[in-house]
Amino acid sequence: MVNPKVVVTTVLLFVGVMLSIILPVAAQSLDVDVNFHTEDGDGEIRSLTVSIKNMTDHLVSILWDECTLVLPDNTSERIIRTGGRYLEKAQPQAPTTIAPHTIANETIWPAKYISWTGKKWARQPLPIRTGDTIQLYLAWEDSTGKHHAKWSWTLNMTGLIVKPNSFSTEVAFTYEGSGIATTFSVTVYDLSGHAVWSEELANVTEITWDGTNEAGMSLVNGPYIYEAMATDGAVTFTGEGMVFLNRAMSAPSAGNQQPTSEVRQRRINKINQWAFWIIVIAAISMFLEYSRLHG
Repeated sequence: MVNPKVVVTTVLLFVGVMLSIILPVAAQSLDVDVNFHTEDGDGEIRSLTVSIKNMTDHLVSILWDECTLVLPDNTSERIIRTGGRYLEKAQPQAPTTIAPHTIANETIWPAKYISWTGKKWARQPLPIRTGDTIQLYLAWEDSTGKHHAKWSWTLNMTGLIVKPNSFSTEVAFTYEGSGIATTFSVTVYDLSGHAVWSEELANVTEITWDGTNEAGMSLVNGPYIYEAMATDGAVTFTGEGMVFLNRAMSAPSAGNQQPTSEVRQRRINKINQWAFWIIVIAAISMFLEYSRLHG
């Protein structure tokens, strides 16, 4: 007689072994990277972009309604993808189709963190800090069936920071976190979109700019647009915003001295004297003309 406990144990072991084989194979079908985006150097994550590479010979369809993002508090949140209307965030979403050996980039955000501000639908910042781990569960279909897999990232960097802003001598582009960027780059543009300065360094935590162009010449005061990118090899942060150059005005040269208060007062007195005599002459002229007309 067959022992039921032995049968159940055998089945469970078989299922466990199959899952341990199937899930890694499924994960190897896709290569997924994530890019965190910040704005205005405030260090708050404003968008997430996932880069999904189809590493198979099959057409792949990402089933967004079955995908979730697990935040550091272990809450599992439904994802809204690029092109999804926030007004219809509870409605079914069309899948993303990826051809064999190609890459699709999608901006995603948890539906829970999309709300109506009174004027528009907007993404709310995510509660993510240094050392936190987030997990992305993806579901997709191909010619062999439906698959599920999980990717996770631990954040050693949690946002790009620009300080001080405005600046007169030097501004620092850095990031919050405990990691060291394997690649860190910053490009600065004028308001016409022309790149005036750029820098890319490896294994650093900070890049500084002194308000000069690539030729080392000082730029004029005013706002400039920056784009920054930092990656620790696992997670990439990009940020953009405005930085304000406000150099102190240099002292006037000896040949261009501003008048002292005493000199200014003498000039005012002279103007007042001229004004007084002009008024007197005008009054006398008007009196003489009146006398002539009325005899």
